[in-house]
Amino acid sequence: MFYWMALANGVLDALRDALVVTAFGGAEQIPYLTVYAVLPASLTFVAVFAKFRTFPGASLRPALAFNPRPRRLSTSSDAFQLHPDVALYGTTLSQRWGREKLFYIFLAFFMTFFAVFTLVLYPNIDALHPTAFGASVAAGLPAGLAGGVAVLTNWVYSLFYVASEMWGDVMLSLLFWGMANETTRLEDAGIIYPLLGVGANVAQASSGVIVRWVSSYGGWTHLTAKEAWSVKLNILMSIAFACCVGIGLTHAYIMKRAHDADGGKQYDLDQAAALKAREDHAKDQARVAAGRKPKKDKTGLIDALKFVARTPEVLCLAVMSICQGLSSILFQVAWKGQLRILHPEPHAYSAFMGDVQLGSGCLTCFLMIMAPWLFKTLGWAGTLSVTPKFSAIAGWSFFGCSIWLASRGMLVHGAPLLTYLAWGGAVLYVMERAAKFSLFKPAEEMVYITLDEESKTKGKAAVDVLGAQVGKTGGSMLQQGFLLFFGTIVASLPLLAAGHTSIVLLWLWAVRRLDRMHGAELERVHARLDDLDEDAASPAVA
Repeated sequence: MFYWMALANGVLDALRDALVVTAFGGAEQIPYLTVYAVLPASLTFVAVFAKFRTFPGASLRPALAFNPRPRRLSTSSDAFQLHPDVALYGTTLSQRWGREKLFYIFLAFFMTFFAVFTLVLYPNIDALHPTAFGASVAAGLPAGLAGGVAVLTNWVYSLFYVASEMWGDVMLSLLFWGMANETTRLEDAGIIYPLLGVGANVAQASSGVIVRWVSSYGGWTHLTAKEAWSVKLNILMSIAFACCVGIGLTHAYIMKRAHDADGGKQYDLDQAAALKAREDHAKDQARVAAGRKPKKDKTGLIDALKFVARTPEVLCLAVMSICQGLSSILFQVAWKGQLRILHPEPHAYSAFMGDVQLGSGCLTCFLMIMAPWLFKTLGWAGTLSVTPKFSAIAGWSFFGCSIWLASRGMLVHGAPLLTYLAWGGAVLYVMERAAKFSLFKPAEEMVYITLDEESKTKGKAAVDVLGAQVGKTGGSMLQQGFLLFFGTIVASLPLLAAGHTSIVLLWLWAVRRLDRMHGAELERVHARLDDLDEDAASPAVA
């Protein structure tokens, strides 16, 4: 089931960028989409999901499917045992409807939207998009606001972009891991969870192959380029829809086996929890009717900031998480804008992104295998600093070449060096992404081993909140400021380069400070666990 989810996610990722970036004529639309479309949709989903969510810690499973003991995260197995989404959502169930029903509700929502987009919205895109009106509005505004106007003008593509983003957040990060923790036994987690990491990267590589083949197919010579792309989009969306069907059938099979295995006890517990949740909800409603506020446990942005400010270790973790998000989006938007110049047609753009996804999946799998050796060779601090150091080198190389080409008027379609720049950016993107998930994230999670219980729980929540809200949103708002001042992404390249460099240097400062506080302790823990692993692997002496 995780394979189907990740495969659909890869297809949707390639399509959303191809549709949005090529429709507008550049990547200037992405910062506005992130702040004014994706963020409100995420907050709306959180508010809706909270209506169906039980209180934290009210898990109905007798044992968690991930290992709560302190472990080093030098292998893919350890990384998935302490996956942040597993830790956050594995101890909760839906409140009044039940997690299983909620899974089908959200899956049906996505399937319905994908079907409506493919069969109704996209075929009538010319009539639905007020292109002429948007052009007249943009003509009377500063050039930097053209991307914001394009979000409304290309509202169908904007909806698809939001739905694709929400697919990863809702189906992959939330609902799947909730199901996995509910149905996986503790003794099986050490085998199953590492395979999920490998399967996700295999799925990403598979989606890259599929997107590349479909987008590059040239058999429909009797059709115009626009008609041929419409057929290709229908094929790719049909694959995503088929993945949804496979997800639903696989989920039903898994849940049936889980119910049969426990003799229906879990179902009875779910019903009891749902009844209690409805009673608690009724009590909250009574409090509201009496003029009193219901009791709620909030972990908002203000609470996160307060906790981070008084905990140095968590402050460093938050800085690293925020800097990672900021540097990533600054680089990606600049690179995707240049990729749009190279491939202005959506089929060529999506084919290129298929190659990128294939490379990303393969390299991440390779680094996951190499992670134990890298931890032993470089140590904890060295491994943690690989990603920011590489981001710095990649940023200087990419932005430096981009500024040089722009100063000579060579960032235009057909320029001979533009192809090398776009492919160089793709290589840097793939390597940065692979290093993040296979090296940086596991090394970052190790820090929580050395913290007290409050920092492990509240600190984790605070870092997740800040990383999600400040990372992408902050980077997008920074880019909006540059766009308002300079008009285009290309014109703002020097400031983007300076901002990217400053962010990465702050990232490295947080790594060094964290190393001074807990580096020696983490190295000792890692070495001790290495010795334990070697002893366990040695044959027993009678």
